[in-house]
Amino acid sequence: MAVEDADYINQLQQDSPAASDSISEGDKHLTTIKKVLKQSFPNVNQPVNVIHTSESPPVLSSPGTVWFDTSTGLIKFRSSGEPEDQEWIIMGHGEATGVGNLLKFTKNDYTPEIDYREPVFTLKHTFLITPVSTKSTMYFDISGECVVGGAEALQENHLKFRDETQDIDISLGQRILSFNFPGDATVNEISGMFNIKFWKENNDGNPFTVGVYGKHIGDGFSRVLKMSAVCQELS
Repeated sequence: MAVEDADYINQLQQDSPAASDSISEGDKHLTTIKKVLKQSFPNVNQPVNVIHTSESPPVLSSPGTVWFDTSTGLIKFRSSGEPEDQEWIIMGHGEATGVGNLLKFTKNDYTPEIDYREPVFTLKHTFLITPVSTKSTMYFDISGECVVGGAEALQENHLKFRDETQDIDISLGQRILSFNFPGDATVNEISGMFNIKFWKENNDGNPFTVGVYGKHIGDGFSRVLKMSAVCQELS
């Protein structure tokens, strides 16, 4: 029977050689196995670490050993140094129901002032988010300065954020600043700060545009300035 020929492990025939094959062909089988191993693992020039999956750490480990601690869902690796100085460093966690490693940090600063008087939410600014993973969660932390002005009545400044690509709200409409001076004809203007946090499930890794919407309640005006939008993509 002809000796099998293979370049990589998946090409090896598990049932070869057959018992009826000639013993004289044994050297050819051995050299084929050696070739396959060297081509499948071309850069192995020292002991190789593998992922240890267990509730307890491996009995033997070396710097770089990865341990998936199934008791906690934490993924850990062994630090470098002398054996007595080594410890397990947490890399992230592998629980399907949680949020793990930071994959990408995106920051958008908007310094021009945004003014609005509309009593309904109106688009005022957009910024683009480009995920790096198809299965991640986007965490937004948005802050900035805000102003509300007017006279004789309740004046309120509201903000909301939407995914323009999917045409869905990704935050609640929130009042960020307000005052009420009934009977006072003086035009008042109050300044403050706002901070809004919200989550968004990923859109299959596709880029999406976030829209900033503002509305004003009252006969005065609202304003946002120096807004900073931070998006953390988490695995």
